[in-house]
Amino acid sequence: MTKMLTIDLPEDAYVLPEKESVKQDIAYIKQEIRHHRAVWIVYDADGCELAQTLNRETAFIVVQENDLEAISVH
Repeated sequence: MTKMLTIDLPEDAYVLPEKESVKQDIAYIKQEIRHHRAVWIVYDADGCELAQTLNRETAFIVVQENDLEAISVH
């Protein structure tokens, strides 16, 4: 069964359904270029994408609202 993340986000954020198999409370944040635009991606500990945002601050909000520990990836 797919469970949706429950958080209040700004309009620039897109959150993907949460995976049931996530076991660790770590999220990785990485800036990437997608469709010719810089976005910040939030990944779970397994490397699955959880969210895309247009700025770093919103990515950290996603992590905090879901009780995860953020790790920035360069």
